[in-house]
Amino acid sequence: MRSHLPIVFIKLFLMVIIIIGIDSCYSARPYHVVSQPMPENKTDSAATLAQVYFYPKQNQTPERMDRDRYQCYQGAVKQTGFDPNASSLPPKQRMAVIPAPAPGQEVAASTVIGAAIGAIAAGPRHALGGAAIGAGTGVLVGTASASAKQESARQMEESLNSQEEARYDRDVEGKASAFRRAMSACLEGRGYGVQ
Repeated sequence: MRSHLPIVFIKLFLMVIIIIGIDSCYSARPYHVVSQPMPENKTDSAATLAQVYFYPKQNQTPERMDRDRYQCYQGAVKQTGFDPNASSLPPKQRMAVIPAPAPGQEVAASTVIGAAIGAIAAGPRHALGGAAIGAGTGVLVGTASASAKQESARQMEESLNSQEEARYDRDVEGKASAFRRAMSACLEGRGYGVQ
């Protein structure tokens, strides 16, 4: 009976080490969200949204139309704080959701843990075979778990990006609309028809 006691303690000790290893593989935050600027330039669309078409109603000359358009443009920028042609628009952000721990790390940890559990479960005589079976099982479990986390991260990233894009577009559209109203009021006040 005494000879089996140290083996039981060794197995118990190894199981505690394995549980601590499993616990250390997972962080409190399963995902990291990283914000990065979008490569596309949104100032062109802002300029398009803020375009105002006007025509002379009192036989204004082309030179007068240019001067009035310039002055109304400057006044609308000053009034609204929005310049559709400036690159001072905040950059559109794209969210990147990264699972933590990294997928390869999870597979490696599952492989090691599976090998250790397999070796312990098989006993001292068949430890090598048990470790091989446990490692294979660990690879399968780790790969499945990593794939599920990657898919979850992809879906979360899509959702965050669509929400951010909608918020950004509403912000730009609101500013462009205020700019158009200010520009239109100025041009109408100077005797132009505005569409």
